[in-house]
Amino acid sequence: MSKLLRCTFIFFFLGCFFLSAQEKQDTILKYPKHWRYEKVNLPLDFAPKMKHKGFEELRFAPGMFDTSAEKYFTYVFVIAIDDETNFSKRKTKKLLYQYYRGLCAIVAKSSKQDVDVSKIKICLKKTKQPIKSKKTYLGEIQYFDTFNKGEAILLNIELETITDKLANKTYIIGLVSPTKKDSDVWKELHTIRKNIYYFKGGL
Repeated sequence: MSKLLRCTFIFFFLGCFFLSAQEKQDTILKYPKHWRYEKVNLPLDFAPKMKHKGFEELRFAPGMFDTSAEKYFTYVFVIAIDDETNFSKRKTKKLLYQYYRGLCAIVAKSSKQDVDVSKIKICLKKTKQPIKSKKTYLGEIQYFDTFNKGEAILLNIELETITDKLANKTYIIGLVSPTKKDSDVWKELHTIRKNIYYFKGGL
């Protein structure tokens, strides 16, 4: 499949899931504007085991689906979960497994790829965080890029789970990229995270 046809398929496929959201206005991930934006309500069609209600916002870096691009498979997401203020490491890891295995499986099915999603593995390490309402994690995801040819890919991920007790919400902020952690790509991701606004209530 040519690069143009593959990109057309990818964005058509993403549209089937993300463009069906009731509301497209960015409320949290307002920047960078030149990164493709998507928003979808929870629960997600491709991850039916995720029973949470809320929404997810994403911004995909230019070249997200181009294996030769500097920012290949680089993106930012925020999952806003309603009526939840006690999101443990176990819950976070369970959610990630449901999300990534569900996404990989449905993309593989649509593109007729044979992928064993049970081989998707997630490792999270909790880091020290002085703010009581925030938990932070560093980790890796052993994934398969079924948006291309199903190649194995090792994704670096940084997570923050933040409790907003007045709004009765938990926000999960994720930075994802296979690039080395000392790269300029990660410097840009960290800058993006600093500019995320998520609180409607308070800590």
